[in-house]
Amino acid sequence: EIHNCHQRHMSQLIDLSNVFSQYFPNKVVTDTRVLLGGIASKGTNIEPTLVVTEDTTSYVIRRSGYTSKRQQVEYDISIRIHLQSKQFPLPKLYCLSGKESDSSNPEDYLYELDNSYITVEDYIEGEILHRDTRINPSRIHHTNVDLYYTSLGHLAAQFQNAMVDFNPGYIHSWKTRLQIVDGFKVKNLSDILERVSNKQSRNPLEDAYALHLPQFIPMFINQVNTFRNNFDVSIGFTHIHNDIHFGNVIFQQGSPEILALIDFDMAQYDHSIVEFNNIIFATGEGTVDSITYDITRIIHIFKIVIEAYQNCIENQLSPQELSNAWETLRCRILENAYKSIVHPHSARDSLQFNIEDRVLWFNNILYLVGSFPESIDM
Repeated sequence: EIHNCHQRHMSQLIDLSNVFSQYFPNKVVTDTRVLLGGIASKGTNIEPTLVVTEDTTSYVIRRSGYTSKRQQVEYDISIRIHLQSKQFPLPKLYCLSGKESDSSNPEDYLYELDNSYITVEDYIEGEILHRDTRINPSRIHHTNVDLYYTSLGHLAAQFQNAMVDFNPGYIHSWKTRLQIVDGFKVKNLSDILERVSNKQSRNPLEDAYALHLPQFIPMFINQVNTFRNNFDVSIGFTHIHNDIHFGNVIFQQGSPEILALIDFDMAQYDHSIVEFNNIIFATGEGTVDSITYDITRIIHIFKIVIEAYQNCIENQLSPQELSNAWETLRCRILENAYKSIVHPHSARDSLQFNIEDRVLWFNNILYLVGSFPESIDM
């Protein structure tokens, strides 16, 4: 399948190489390769990423997804341009317009091809931790995983410090936390029970989940109400990376020292405390997985990240903002549980997971939703 995928999209990789040759005609390419992981796939959109080497210097040529709007891509680029001017750790982005290399116009860094957008940046050699090592210290080969979470907390604060005077021409936003919670419909959960009881369900996952839904639904409702009571929507918005986690950070090999933050595709205008979501929960696929069900461990990591953030941020989080930070984690868990139950993608899941594994997953998420405390002492 991987081989066929490469064959099918080889022309796209050639396009990337041609763009580099067009804009850097004096550089003699000595090696080319597809970035670690081969071709990154998000849904049905294939996003090939090529690394080319000229002498001792390597460059990354990225192609954005076909569904990305130009304004959204320019917003991402404008954040990177701004961060470059602040000496923030990230790969240098190269101007493709023939203008000066420090242009402030995001259009100068984009090459449009077949309704997608190509960028060229430095390749930074370092260590990107595998998603299976991110929360569970027994799966990480470093001696003290907490030091890595401290580094991520510092990085999030650095990002916010650099964003203070950032005023882009376009602002991109996804759903707010309140909009996400407003999208939860308990009736959708109840409908699963009704379909199963009436033997109208054609999804074996619904049959499995229905065994636990009578216990899950009241806990879910209680946690949603807790979020609504605790979350203060008046807290101001700012620009966030929105995807800081071990898979998007390049570390010095074998060290918690951060060399660069990458992948700005999810950047948005939102509450600053939303940044902690992915630091604590992300697995590279935007889900809460089996290594994050230990509520004691979640609280421990949360406190480490918050302490590191507060030690570096110019304007520390207020008590209400700290409370909001905890509530965004609650929202993340509820969103993951709700989507996974109501939209289980049965055709895909039935091929990749057996029913017993999914029942075990549901037991774990059931425990996490039920045990998530109303508040914690900071």
